[in-house]
Amino acid sequence: MKVVIVAHILRQSSGRYVERLLHHLQKIDSKNRYVVLLKPEDYAGWVPDNPNFTKMRFRFKRYSLIDQIRLARLLYRQNADVVHFSFQPDVFTPLAGLFYFRKKIFT
Repeated sequence: MKVVIVAHILRQSSGRYVERLLHHLQKIDSKNRYVVLLKPEDYAGWVPDNPNFTKMRFRFKRYSLIDQIRLARLLYRQNADVVHFSFQPDVFTPLAGLFYFRKKIFT
């Protein structure tokens, strides 16, 4: 199974959940493949410990329609079995994959 994790909040206070999720998934899962989408400024700061995890840069901008389209295109090209979107609790519509219609989870 291929999983994409949209980790745009990784280095924010609410990103602790995503950081811990990535940490523990790397320790327990050696079967599935993961692609972690990161902001360019977070890219160098997160290094996978598990060879089944790769990272990819994506420039996130809130409330940008063009970014929603760019994100959907990127996600469709990844051909993931499921995409995990994380949300900031103080923002109503962060990158929610508005134009991505395949399997996805939100936390």
